[in-house]
Amino acid sequence: WRLVGVERAGGNFAVGDEGFILYDVGVLPSDSLHPDRLTLDVIARFDGGEWTAPLAGIARKVQAIYDSTASDSLRLGRIGGIADGIRATWVPTGREVRVWAPDRAARTVAIDSAEVGIDGCEYVVGWARGTADANALGSTSSALGGTSVRALTSREARALGRLAANRLDVQGQNGARLRSAGALAADLDGDGSAEIVGAFTVGADTLSTTAGIVVAARMASDGARLLFERVPDYAQGRNAFSLVGLTDLDADGAAEIILREEGYEVYSYRILTFRAGRFVDAFRGGGGGC
Repeated sequence: WRLVGVERAGGNFAVGDEGFILYDVGVLPSDSLHPDRLTLDVIARFDGGEWTAPLAGIARKVQAIYDSTASDSLRLGRIGGIADGIRATWVPTGREVRVWAPDRAARTVAIDSAEVGIDGCEYVVGWARGTADANALGSTSSALGGTSVRALTSREARALGRLAANRLDVQGQNGARLRSAGALAADLDGDGSAEIVGAFTVGADTLSTTAGIVVAARMASDGARLLFERVPDYAQGRNAFSLVGLTDLDADGAAEIILREEGYEVYSYRILTFRAGRFVDAFRGGGGGC
């Protein structure tokens, strides 16, 4: 027998491939004492076709410690030990993370510090030296970041905005006061042509009174044709979306859509993928808040 070649299996999120952690990459403003710092907010880990959030089930573990431990010092020690384990798994010092953004070459940064909160406020974030562009993502995989993603043309941006405003009007929101929370173009369904996607908000500029929507569309001669829409999980206190980025996470030729879903002092992530002819949620969770 002779090995001729190796190909990856098709089908979204069904490949038993090497696992990786996905990060939402932002940047903190610099001053004279603190140079620009990247924030690496953990979204989730993808492994064997499954997504796992960093703090899944952590509230129950912390509550169990409170219920079973009378000593404050012992309780704090046990909670601190769990937090240290989470830090070592998700944002260890020295870990190299590949960072990329639309129209920018990927580069590697190293986590030099991190912080984990599990008692009260919940978060898992690492820091690294450097600057980032808009819609930057990071991963422990050396293979991600090659998806062709671009900014919208002015015609695409106008058409997508009109479509979002119309869909918000249908929901009883005032779409005339539309604000963009990120918009990009990429091949979302693997047909070789780019589709457009954007997150939008309306209402007062506070996360407690904002309404939001995500729309994806295919351009036609008469404007943008709706592919799908999503609204935030208002029942769970989420009011708005922002578009974190687009990238092909499972090597099937179609870009996944990574969204940050926000509310007052709380946020989570949602990943949408094209599967069996429609767009579905591949992952919902992660994030944190107080």
